[in-house]
Amino acid sequence: MKNIIEHELKNLTLPVFELSVFILPEGKMRLRIFETKYLKMLSMISSHQMFVIQLTSKPAGAEHNNWGSLVKIKDFNQGEDGVLEIEVHCCALVQLADITLDKNNLVFGKITYRNHWSQNSTDENMTSLELGTALNDIINNNTLLNHLYQYRSLNNTYWVTARWLELLPVSLKIKSQFAKINTFTHAKDFVDSIIYK
Repeated sequence: MKNIIEHELKNLTLPVFELSVFILPEGKMRLRIFETKYLKMLSMISSHQMFVIQLTSKPAGAEHNNWGSLVKIKDFNQGEDGVLEIEVHCCALVQLADITLDKNNLVFGKITYRNHWSQNSTDENMTSLELGTALNDIINNNTLLNHLYQYRSLNNTYWVTARWLELLPVSLKIKSQFAKINTFTHAKDFVDSIIYK
């Protein structure tokens, strides 16, 4: 699977959305798009229906990372207030290079695949029953999450830990530390320290 993704992303240049959003591979999210430039960018997305979310921490002075979350659009809807809503699925983390602005100040970047622990399918460390059960309860009791996560890998430690990191109300600066490849143990300990405190 990793090789397939790497091949598909080779030498690909995609639109980059600068958002204060943290999403890891296999994560799902509904985004509300109302800024004119992002509506324009969506209209330019080609048939592959993918773009990159570049984590931008606006409260910290619009700091940018050199990586992003590659997401694929799964559905379009219009909210009750008329705002465009799109449901996205994170396919992978990617490294960003050759960032450019077009004449409309829309951001584009060349991407390369970036490996991450959340994509591990084999699970040597069984997820504690409590951690998976607590996550499942939260998803079941939230209408949006229950809709997005109809399939859940609750027996996979990596998947469960990644979803907790996305959901926990902690700063983006802290969350972004766990986007590095060798941070699973620290991420799991961090989640445990909050859930079991």
